Amino acid sequence: MSNNLLVQLAENYSIDLEVLIIIYFSSILPIYIGLFLMFYGLIRKKGVSKTFSILKNRDYIKNPRGNLFIIGLCIHIFGWISPYIYILIFSKNFHILFKIAISAIIFYIIKKLIDKYAKNTKNK
Repeated sequence: MSNNLLVQLAENYSIDLEVLIIIYFSSILPIYIGLFLMFYGLIRKKGVSKTFSILKNRDYIKNPRGNLFIIGLCIHIFGWISPYIYILIFSKNFHILFKIAISAIIFYIIKKLIDKYAKNTKNK
């Protein structure tokens, strides 16, 4: 992101630019930790040699490989949405109904993902 874009974003939404930059760059770590946990959750019982067949056949969608995959997915999603959550919570130019609607959508998506993968791991 360019500096001018961040300054415009901070001015439009009346938020602190330094905090936004810190949250933006600190969200990189959870993104990659989540990816690592998801990948490790896929291959820990199958081995590295079968990893490409799992990815090619999209087996990870039908049968996730346990709780590490779910935890990694939640951490990965949190890493992606954390800057937007900061803007959503601390901005002053959003209407309160918009904030409630976006929060409800985020909560619903995360709940559905957790329920789906928890159901798949119980069936095993």
